[in-house]
Amino acid sequence: MQSNETERADGPGGGRWHVVSGLPRSGTSLMMQVCEAAGIPVFTDGRRGADESNPQGYYEHAGVAGLLQDGDRSWLAGARGKVVKVVAPLLTALPEMVVGDGERVRVVFMEREMEEILASQGAMLARLGKPAVAEASRAVLARVFERKVEEALAWMELRGIRCLRVRYGDLVRAPETVLPGLAAFLGVEGREGAMGAVIRPGLYRARGG
Repeated sequence: MQSNETERADGPGGGRWHVVSGLPRSGTSLMMQVCEAAGIPVFTDGRRGADESNPQGYYEHAGVAGLLQDGDRSWLAGARGKVVKVVAPLLTALPEMVVGDGERVRVVFMEREMEEILASQGAMLARLGKPAVAEASRAVLARVFERKVEEALAWMELRGIRCLRVRYGDLVRAPETVLPGLAAFLGVEGREGAMGAVIRPGLYRARGG
């Protein structure tokens, strides 16, 4: 990683910490694609490849899954100036080296109807040959997910972290209403065309994708 401030500020990443968050199956992978299309480098290890559930890939980094554990987090330094996916339940575990960077932190938080999220997860389990979640368990899971979202949003507000909330349905069905504000938030104005080109409405499966 470049240590020179001027060098780090060059390019769409601008030396900032860009984070894409939200619940699993809320459109976080799509938002990572949109950010990549805007010219912001993605921070991913590429270990989890594309599949039928995410045809364009998951854009994950294995280190993120260990944020709740004590250990060396110096690997996160490589994410500065890039965009990293951190799902909502892990967001509050981001260390001071990231969240303490004030104005340089940008979080794009994806939102999707809970029924769609649960349906999408159910479809993914079916494709993997795993049993479906029982109806009673779905209700419990929905409450847990809702609480995680509330905690993440409250934590960002408390820390003064800049956050842009984006509805997945709006992004895929009416990107022209979302992309100008998103581009301004990320500091990549003028790249809306490239960002919109990666959005494939056909992949939006409202009840099972």
